[in-house]
Parts: sequence; C-alpha cells; structure tokens
Amino acid sequence: MNDERATRSILITGDLATGKTTLLLQLETVLRKRYRLAGVANIASPRAHRSAMPAGGYDFRIIPSGESYSWAARRENGFDFNRQNLAVVLSRLRAVGDVEVCLLDDIGPLELAGDGFDSVIRKAAGEHGPLVILVVKKRCLEDVVRCYGLSSSEVYDLDQRQDHEKIIAEICHDLENRDARNIAAFSVLAGLTEVGVGSVLHAVRVPFKGHFLALVQVMMMIGFGRRLNGRGLYQIAFIAALLKSFSPAGPRLKPMFYIFTQGALFALPTSIFGWHFPAMLGGAMLTSVSTVFLSLGFSLLKYGRAYFEMLETAFNRIIAAAGWGPYPLGSILLTFLLIKILLAVGITLAAYHFDFSFIERRLARIRKLVAHGGPPVELPRGRKRSWKASAVGACRDMGRIGFLVPFGITVTLICIFSNLHDGQLLVMLLRALLVTWLGFMLIRQINPLSLVHFFRQRGARGFALAMNHSLTAWSVYRQEGEKDD
Repeated sequence: MNDERATRSILITGDLATGKTTLLLQLETVLRKRYRLAGVANIASPRAHRSAMPAGGYDFRIIPSGESYSWAARRENGFDFNRQNLAVVLSRLRAVGDVEVCLLDDIGPLELAGDGFDSVIRKAAGEHGPLVILVVKKRCLEDVVRCYGLSSSEVYDLDQRQDHEKIIAEICHDLENRDARNIAAFSVLAGLTEVGVGSVLHAVRVPFKGHFLALVQVMMMIGFGRRLNGRGLYQIAFIAALLKSFSPAGPRLKPMFYIFTQGALFALPTSIFGWHFPAMLGGAMLTSVSTVFLSLGFSLLKYGRAYFEMLETAFNRIIAAAGWGPYPLGSILLTFLLIKILLAVGITLAAYHFDFSFIERRLARIRKLVAHGGPPVELPRGRKRSWKASAVGACRDMGRIGFLVPFGITVTLICIFSNLHDGQLLVMLLRALLVTWLGFMLIRQINPLSLVHFFRQRGARGFALAMNHSLTAWSVYRQEGEKDD
C-alpha cells in the first residue's frame, strides 16, 4: 500500500469459510476505538473453518451497536430472505450521522441487481465519503469493481494471504494517511482564516482582535473535531500556528504562540474525556480564558509591571466619568474573565448545532491542493537563515509601520497613566525593544521543512505527512493567488 496516498475503498475477498467476516469483525474491534463506524456483518451459522461448506443461514449484525436480525435461511432451492429485517437494517444505516468507516459484508448478486446494500454502497463510495470496506464474494469481485467504479481499490484475497494482523495494520496505515490529508486541509483553512482575518483586523486597528480571533478558532476547532471525531486537533493547532508565520501583515510570533496554545488547550479536555459536548465546552472555556492570561503575560514580559499600572489607572479614569469606581485591577480582570466565559459558552452552543457544510466548497479546493503531493513548491523561508541575517532582518521588521504604530501608542499610554520616572521609562523602553527584536529574530529562524524532517526522524510519520501536505497546499495556494492578482 502506498505510503503517502490514501485509498477510498478496500475489498476483502476469498472462497467460502476463509475468514472474511472474521477479519471484518476484527477490524471493527480495532477501528471503533478511534473512528466512527457504521455497517453490517453477516454472521453465518456455525461451520468448520475452511470447510468450503455453505452456511445454513445468516444473521445481520449491525456495526457498531451489535444488534442482530435474522436475514437468510437456506432452503432446497436457495435462500429465504427476511425483507422486513433488511428494511429495518437499511433504515438504521441511513439514520447514522457522520461516518468515517463503512463496513459491509457479503456483497454479491443481490447488490449487483440493485438490491441489498446497493444504495448504501453508492452513497458511501461518493466523493469525500468514508473509507468503504467491503467483503465481496469472490465470483462477483470483477462485477462489483466495475459496477461501483472501484478500480483503484485495495484488494485483499484471503485465499492468498491469511495474515490478518498485517492486513489490519495496513488498513490502519491507510486511515492514518486519510487523517493526515484531512488534518492538512483543515490546518490550511485555519491558517488562511487566521492570516486573512488577522491581517485585516490588524490593518484597521480593531481593538480586542485577539479575543475575537480566539472565538473564531473555537468555532473552527469544533467544526474540525466533529469531522475527525476529536482526532488531530493538536496537530491542526500546531500547523495553523506555523502557517501564521507567512502572514503578510501584522506581528507573527505572538499570534503563532496564541494559535497553538489556544488550540492545544481546546484539545486537552477532548483528548482526556473524549469527543462530546462537556469536553468541548471545557476546551472552549480554557481557550477563551487563556487569551486574557497570554495577553497579560506577553505584556508583562515586554513592558513590565508598568503595563498593569497603566491598565488600572486608565480604566478607572474612564469609568469615573460615569460616576463608577475606582476598582482594583483584580476585580476588573475577574469581570472580563466572566464575560469571556459566557461568550465561550454561547459560541460552543452555536457551533455544536451549526451546519458547517458551507465550508465544503472552500475545503474542496484545499483538498485538491493537498492531493498535489510531493515536497512544498517554492516554500517561503524554506532555507535556514543565519543568525546574523535574522538579526538584521529583525531590525528591518522593527522599522515597519505595522510595528511602530501600536508600539508607540502603548508606550504613550504607559507614559500618561503610570508613575514611572524618566530612568524607569528608559529601561522599560529598552526592554520592550529588546524583547520585540528577539521575537522577530526567532520568527525568521523557523524552517518549516526542517520540522517535517524532525518529526519523520522521530517516528511521528502521520504528523510529518500532515505538515508536508499543508505546506504543499499553502505554497500552491499562494502561487495561484499571485497569478490571479
């Protein structure tokens, strides 16, 4: 099986009593721990293994619930089928929501005649559908491939190999490839949103833009988590933060740290307790609250305690005009945190019930770019820079209007609302400039391709593959955008 590509369907075949259904049930046991499954196994009446004797009857077993329904009983002239139970099973399958793996057993003449599970196979085998795993009667294999357009399927013939463990490992490997491509597509979409919206908000000097972007990130992480059943959220946060380094406007290092930290905090409860609403809500609240502490932490590192003194004094002077206050900084921050938590609850409720199908058109284009494969094309900052070149480039970054205006406003406010004397102001100014210069220099040292190789060498193949797909799609997307311009 190809190390980089992900197949859309897998066919398991073989003669009677070769263990096809046994392998399907083993796959269910392994895959249900990570993926949303749906399907049906045909459980035959007891018979000797590899006896080549037909079973006396079959029962449907719904995957993953385990419910059983009688299906076929052998008679002298063939089988008697329980059509009523078939209708029940089909209705159960159609009622299932988002499915990542569809497993169907004993596909053969009935389906080729447009009966049985024909409609389920056609729906599941559509574009961007789940991975379809079919157990196919060997005599019908070629007709099934031709009927459902499955010529690119991976085929496992149990007459030729009985190494179930290796087969299961290969199928899990294929699912990992699918995950890597989905994670890459979602990471690029998150990166485009952060870079596009963030750059616009920074350009027009919108206040509290970081808090707004945090709420947008929560909505997107919920949407991605619903599609991936909670998997890969740490990877999406990391790759989206990495892509932020290519932002054409505004600061980069601090937003990159925000994006990853907020995304990781959202993923933390869901990775511990599973993908469900309470865990999502906990993650959203952590993300929302972290925005405040991250902002205050960076400001403390950059400007020192004078920044907090400026905040308290400025806020109390503003509310004094309405006859309120004064209030200590702790009370002000606590009120702000409560507001943030309420907003996080509202966003989570909205995103949990929201229909994210509108992003499919955008994702369709990104998925095509992800399918481009290979190494990133003319990736920005693809070559490692020397520390000297990064230091010089950082000085140029500090001379740009995008840095000078917000920095000048903050320093002016500190001068007005804090009680620092001239010497303290000078130290604070030098400290802020030094921290900023170091940040710009570090961002210029980031080499995305070296990160891909780093994770590959340490066995994180899926993560490295997702990063490689993301960087490829990003670079191609930028090239297409430049051509459109």
